[in-house]
Amino acid sequence: MRSRRYKKKGPVRSKKVVYDGITFQSGLEKYMYIALKKAGIKAKYEGATYELIPSFNYNKPCYERQANGKGEYKNRSGKAIRNIKYTPDFVGSDFIIECKGRPNESFPIRWKLFKRYLMDKNIKVLGKDGLGMFLIGADTFEHGGYITKHEQLMCEKLAYVLCGGNLSSPTNVTEQYLLDIEREAFLSLCGEPKTLERIKHMLEKGKPLRN
Repeated sequence: MRSRRYKKKGPVRSKKVVYDGITFQSGLEKYMYIALKKAGIKAKYEGATYELIPSFNYNKPCYERQANGKGEYKNRSGKAIRNIKYTPDFVGSDFIIECKGRPNESFPIRWKLFKRYLMDKNIKVLGKDGLGMFLIGADTFEHGGYITKHEQLMCEKLAYVLCGGNLSSPTNVTEQYLLDIEREAFLSLCGEPKTLERIKHMLEKGKPLRN
């Protein structure tokens, strides 16, 4: 009885292909480029690189040995950990295309991290349009005697954060962007004497101060 030999399945190293002055990593990418061009769809080949996880230094005890499993275990504390990046094959105005015949081991992880990256990017803020509405409302409440001048200032700072700052139009921003402008607004309020009076009063009396 004949014994059959089965080829081991795994990632395949594709041959690079040059077409239209562009060096593609595989023939599949070249065919996608031709299809997009024929359809009149604008997409740039490897047009953007996204940093999914920034580099950092790991300062806690960590004993490792070589990747091949050989050698002695050594403390790698303080070792710089490289960042993780992802470069899609094609990037359009509001889409990406990834061409994979048989992905390597790292791609599924990068793909999941990239989807998480897109979720963090997908916080929509109103910018100037929403900010103007909040400012008018705060001014109306102050003139009506419902809030103090300092409370109006607090409302304006809060509105600035909620609307994503002084952006010219509704925009998608990251969570980190909102945290940055929130910190900026909080620190600016901490420089106001009346804010410090409020904090002191709350700590001593346990009640909010209307000043």
